[in-house]
Amino acid sequence: VTLNNGTAAPVDYVFRRTDEGWKIFDVIVEGISYVATFRNQIGEQIRQSGFDATLDRLDAGSLELEVEGD
Repeated sequence: VTLNNGTAAPVDYVFRRTDEGWKIFDVIVEGISYVATFRNQIGEQIRQSGFDATLDRLDAGSLELEVEGD
């Protein structure tokens, strides 16, 4: 991936085999796992608001997740 400053950043993919074949499970950019980042944020939302409320916010598109570097 080319960053805004023009340098290249390594990207790693983690695959999982499913009944339908291989699927991408995680994307890791410069050592930052998107699954771990979002899991931590969603987990915090679930602890604060509960699972159903968090799911409703995700479905409505009103839950914003932060990505490091933004």
